[in-house]
Amino acid sequence: MKFSIIVVIALLCGNFANAQITKPKEIYFLADTLSTPKESRIVGIGTESDLHYYQFYCKCLPPYVFDLAFVCPEKKLREKTYINKPELKYTSYPELLQLVLKAGALFEKQYTLYIVEALPNKQFTKNRVSLANGQGG
Repeated sequence: MKFSIIVVIALLCGNFANAQITKPKEIYFLADTLSTPKESRIVGIGTESDLHYYQFYCKCLPPYVFDLAFVCPEKKLREKTYINKPELKYTSYPELLQLVLKAGALFEKQYTLYIVEALPNKQFTKNRVSLANGQGG
């Protein structure tokens, strides 16, 4: 009986430890505002203070008054520039919205989002971003 209890406790501890070690899944979104007409864009890109932001035109997270936004500290912006679009598996806009809506406040624990931004002269940059404060539930 003691052996059975010890085995069960060991299995539970092992599962708990494994759950704690699980890395967030990396996802990539391509933000190409240069080749998209202004009236067809789903995302706006800008810098305010020391934050670079990606503003998706969707009031889809509580409290439903602000557009969905991700930020990247200005000092980490464009740490690496690519001559060609990086060969990555990109998440579509509907897929990204579904992931954000489903995960809510746990989004950043479950996912690491990189936004690949198109730059002039056919260059690209990849920025790790996080949900703007107050979003995610």
